[in-house]
Amino acid sequence: MEPSGEVLQDDETAYPASGPTNDLRSVARRAGVAALLAMGLFAGCQRSPAQDPVPSDAAHATATPPAPSGAAAEGPPATKHPRPASPPAARGQLRVIEDVVSPYSHVQVLARGTRRALAFVQSNGSRWTQTEIDLRRPHEPVMPYLRGMMVSLAYVAEIRDVLIVGLGGGAGVHVLRHRLPEARIVGVEIDPEVVRLAKSHFRIAEGPNLRIVTDDALRYVPATADRFDLVWMDVFLEPSAPGTNASGIPEATATVEFLRALRRLVRPHGVVAFNLHHKTGFREHLAAIEQAFDAVHVYAVPDTGHRIVIAGAGPLPDAATLSRRAARLDQRARAATPPGHTSVAGMLDHRIDAGLDPSRVPDPRIKRPPR
Repeated sequence: MEPSGEVLQDDETAYPASGPTNDLRSVARRAGVAALLAMGLFAGCQRSPAQDPVPSDAAHATATPPAPSGAAAEGPPATKHPRPASPPAARGQLRVIEDVVSPYSHVQVLARGTRRALAFVQSNGSRWTQTEIDLRRPHEPVMPYLRGMMVSLAYVAEIRDVLIVGLGGGAGVHVLRHRLPEARIVGVEIDPEVVRLAKSHFRIAEGPNLRIVTDDALRYVPATADRFDLVWMDVFLEPSAPGTNASGIPEATATVEFLRALRRLVRPHGVVAFNLHHKTGFREHLAAIEQAFDAVHVYAVPDTGHRIVIAGAGPLPDAATLSRRAARLDQRARAATPPGHTSVAGMLDHRIDAGLDPSRVPDPRIKRPPR
């Protein structure tokens, strides 16, 4: 999930503070991490106070939280690149369409022009954007982390079945449906209110190629008999809340036990794509992923602190194969890649692991592997 501040912007969303945040704190603590795991899971872990506006030209560069006192930040620092201008669809008056407190979260749906955003209100009063789409072009990935996750499409020759852990507003569903029109998608979401909002405001409709499972991912992952070619894991809760680390990742999802259960869902040629943050907890989470999976690649999402980790149930493709597949994917979906945004092929240039052994983490001094 991306941080929120004051206004709905072109790539980041910000909203005025309001709502029963004190009530949410007690609700969240009663619900627990397992109950919250598969809700509209946060697409990032940056945090900014709701009172602090985030200028559109600096949102990516300034939204990354500081490392905890006495702890060094892990992984390479976020980079800053030019960003495309805000399209006309993002301009206009901000409107709150719905404001709902469910048993699991406080959720707002906001609109500006043809943009829609699903935001979660946290116990400290900040807003986190889980989903943002342009209703005119819902298949275009607006949020930077989602553009980064698309690199996973180059890792599997044929993608027939996809699992999204944390449906949220369904932006990932729109992107994948456009790129993989024949694929069957399962979205796991614990909060029925989030599912309702996704259907009523974000054009998500179940059908032959989309099934929504309203369940806890901690229960669904070990129990399901379903098997997948691609899994998207995008799991963030409130940073430092009970059961989460300082980046907001639920500790239960970073255990080797859970990750091995996740690996069992993936077919031999398949992969899991994790959206993580390069700050606190990254070293341990990456080590657990490497212990549970056969091969791992790591990418840095430009302009953000996000790291996309690709984990394979078997050997991962070489650089030449990835480049060839990425070029085909981008050519088939040119309309889904706005000018100035990162393409699948472009994301391959941001691989930063360079063949690390399991005891190491991405380091800014390490060069990406040759193409």
